[in-house]
Amino acid sequence: VPAAESVVAPAAAPQALLGGRVTDTLGVPVAGARIFTDDGRFEAYSLADGTFVFEQVLPGELVLMVEEADHALLTQRVTLLADTPLSLTFQLRRLDRAERRAAQKASVTVTGRRERSLTRYALEREALRDLG
Repeated sequence: VPAAESVVAPAAAPQALLGGRVTDTLGVPVAGARIFTDDGRFEAYSLADGTFVFEQVLPGELVLMVEEADHALLTQRVTLLADTPLSLTFQLRRLDRAERRAAQKASVTVTGRRERSLTRYALEREALRDLG
């Protein structure tokens, strides 16, 4: 009888619990704010009541950024401990009219053009043209 092999499952990586709420300076919830890390590894969006939760965040030091079109960008450095909940409240400052106009002018619009697909025949024809 062959000996049974023992299988050791890898230990689950420790995770931190991070959530909170996004409001404006008057305490009104800000829906649709994007909360993300500066390295782009983690991202969440605030709900209608301003709350947000990150799923599967690794413990350690993070730089969180909060953005929403009508509010100034907010940046905050936090330290997350494994299996220790951290609840944050971010208060965003509403942009004034001049700041909104400047932000709109600074935004970039990217447009693309669909290239025509080339058939094998067209590729061969182009290759022959390039040779001649």
